[in-house]
Amino acid sequence: MPHPRSETGRLLPAAKGKGKKKARRKPNPVPWHKEIPESEAVRAQRMAFAQSELDTLLAPFGAKLAKATWTIDPGMAPFSFAYSRRDGVWNFRAPSAQGLVQAVYPALEAAGFRFYVTGPDAPGKLTLDRVPTENTVVTPGTRLRGVRQHINFNMDVSSWPVAEAKEYIRNLARQNYNFMTFHSYPCHWTRDKLSHGALFGDFGAWTSKLGLPRDELISGGYFYGAEFLIPNHPLVRPNIRFNKSYFTAPEFEAVIQQHPQRGEKSRAWLREVMAEAKRAGMTLLMSTELRAIDDNYNTGLLDRMVADYPEIDYLEIISAEAADPKKENLAKNIAMAREIVEGESDAELNEKYKHGSLKLPLIAQLRDYALNLRTIRALRKQGWEKKNGVILVCGSYSVRPHSISAQMELVKEYLPDDVPLAIMPGHSSRLVLSNIEEANISPEMLRRMLINNWIEFDGYMMLQQHGARGFFALGDYLREKTGDKQISGMAANHWRTAPNAMTFRYYGEWNRNAGRTPEAFYASTAADFGISGDKAAVLANVMRELDELSDAAAISGNIGFNLMWEIQKKTRSTPVVWWWERLKMEKGLARFETLQAQIKTLQQEKLTPSGRKHIGQLETGVHTSILHLKGVLALKDATDHGFDPPARKFRDNLTEAEKERISVACTQAEKHFQDYLKTLAANLTDRGEEGMLITYYYAPLLLANNIRALIGGQGTFINRNEEGNVVPLPLTAEDEKKL
Repeated sequence: MPHPRSETGRLLPAAKGKGKKKARRKPNPVPWHKEIPESEAVRAQRMAFAQSELDTLLAPFGAKLAKATWTIDPGMAPFSFAYSRRDGVWNFRAPSAQGLVQAVYPALEAAGFRFYVTGPDAPGKLTLDRVPTENTVVTPGTRLRGVRQHINFNMDVSSWPVAEAKEYIRNLARQNYNFMTFHSYPCHWTRDKLSHGALFGDFGAWTSKLGLPRDELISGGYFYGAEFLIPNHPLVRPNIRFNKSYFTAPEFEAVIQQHPQRGEKSRAWLREVMAEAKRAGMTLLMSTELRAIDDNYNTGLLDRMVADYPEIDYLEIISAEAADPKKENLAKNIAMAREIVEGESDAELNEKYKHGSLKLPLIAQLRDYALNLRTIRALRKQGWEKKNGVILVCGSYSVRPHSISAQMELVKEYLPDDVPLAIMPGHSSRLVLSNIEEANISPEMLRRMLINNWIEFDGYMMLQQHGARGFFALGDYLREKTGDKQISGMAANHWRTAPNAMTFRYYGEWNRNAGRTPEAFYASTAADFGISGDKAAVLANVMRELDELSDAAAISGNIGFNLMWEIQKKTRSTPVVWWWERLKMEKGLARFETLQAQIKTLQQEKLTPSGRKHIGQLETGVHTSILHLKGVLALKDATDHGFDPPARKFRDNLTEAEKERISVACTQAEKHFQDYLKTLAANLTDRGEEGMLITYYYAPLLLANNIRALIGGQGTFINRNEEGNVVPLPLTAEDEKKL
């Protein structure tokens, strides 16, 4: 989520169940390279899941087709699996039940199935003769292959009904994903101090009303504590299933204003989703950020996480997404980091380096990472991992190569070699690649590292995206650098689901098969969709162009991010639009318009049902991208002619002509934004798209209305969550005739 560059950064109860405590397994001493040992119960669940998948997916073709043998073979390499079909029986072999789950899906793909995050695409007829009769062993190119869910916005899985969230998990497993990270900001899904929360006004308002003290342990602050009443807009309310008033996971809408019930319901929802991921053969990591340099409190926080979420295998402490120090200030920040790691009095350190109060040249990124090192060292001395059966991970969210290099030097100095690392080194898969290359991380560190990457860059989440080239090139780099055939692990961020189906599928195929080039993927996808000849090249070109447009540097920073679309009544300021580069947006718009024309030629082909679905999804995504860019460019006419960039606010001395020009620009922008809603509402594919309706209404659409009202003096200013007040649909020519 990039921003105008500045050193100060972006402004942005007890455990479940009673009775005998179940024994925790011993942690694995080798990070990422060996499978987590399975308990008998987990193994049984996974084997039952694998058979149920075979039964369910093959049921339409005949019940007898699902007969299978399942063999646990400890002699096989970790994370490998094998499959075959002989004499009417499927044969699956793996070193664990986790691997047996993974073996099912490539076998079914050989028989004609295709698996997407939107669900299985079943063949019209099985091609069982294409399933190998001899044992086919698969050693995936990436050991841990998964998704990182920040579960923080209303278009990601955190707003989904638990049944649909569990189906999402199963759809990931079907693409051979075997790993999930769930990240919790303080007070979102973890019981943390209210004073530590990454929260907005709504959550803080009702906790203040309840009189909760700042040191109260609280959770349930999902969506950063923001709440979203469903507006009475004809393109929004009729398309929201399950909810009555607030947009949230329906399981906890009824307690959204209640403490501690809100947090309890939220944690119960996440436990159920985690349990399904475990059953579906996934290794689980939970991630959070520490706020205070307070050893006792931080130990208690991590204890609560393990108690609340007993399914997790890894617990990552990650530095917050914060600005990195400039190169010339790196030495002073490293000195601060060493003092935090080595200091004896955490109270004195916390007072000196309190979260949110650092003064330049000191900055949060190295402060946070040092706190991670301090905490992991202390907990390891206490035998915390062995006691809890959970492996601690040291995580970094640094996006500057020089800062990443400094963190790796601190790791070398302070952490034992068997502590696993995780890193999120940039925004978008291409930037991750370039920053890792520039940081020149040693092979030894890379082998210890889970890389957090991007299926979807959140700064462009209102635009159609596709990522493939960054994954493939990063894999080549890592294998060349380490000399290893396998990458330790990768977990890719996303928020929307269905619009990124093509990227999910490529990412899954590439993680399983290191040699799977984007070009080979596009060719096989064209064949699956019924596209051949010259039109196959058109599909490949569309996907390559979308890949380039998904680079965080391609258009303009945060042009499609879901936060900060607001104008302050008192200050007349807004953090968006005015600083975005018009030329980049215009070029991006022209490229999307060219892609739309190419996609329409593909839709004229005789497509398979799968092809119609996925090409239609791409067309919707590209069309809405065009509408969004047109709307933002129109809105930029308002900021170009009435905004004072140094003051970061609209001028107070606007003439009537300038106000009229701003109003006209906002009205034009609003029409494009309403058309975005209209297009999206007509093509909803999953719960995440319902969340995007809510987001888009409360973001660009409301901003255009409110700039026109506040600055242009036309219309009514609408505060978020004002019941009954909606931005009306713009009148069509036919509507005007009826008036």
